[in-house]
Amino acid sequence: MRTVHVCVPSLFLAKGHGEPMKAFLILEDGHVFTGTAIGADKEIISEIVFNTSMTGYLEVLTDPSYAGQAVVMTYPLIGNYGICYEDMESKRPWPDGYIVRELSRMPSNYSGVS
Repeated sequence: MRTVHVCVPSLFLAKGHGEPMKAFLILEDGHVFTGTAIGADKEIISEIVFNTSMTGYLEVLTDPSYAGQAVVMTYPLIGNYGICYEDMESKRPWPDGYIVRELSRMPSNYSGVS
């Protein structure tokens, strides 16, 4: 099994509290990936798509074309430059889920706010 971080992005921008919650990505063919939940606490059934961008994770999260899909980011580190509200494609996140290999909790960018 590989470790993944699974985010249901409705609460992605909120600060988390307490112990990390275990999450499971279960594919139709029976493969199970275990990881840490980073967002809303709910179950989803969704089409899984991937995005190969090295930057622009906020744009992916707020892009309406990802509505109804769970996005796997192929770049291994997400969150390293924080959130720049001017880069948002819309006012809210659209994917059903957001799956990353490593989530940075310490962003470093002069224009990032969190």
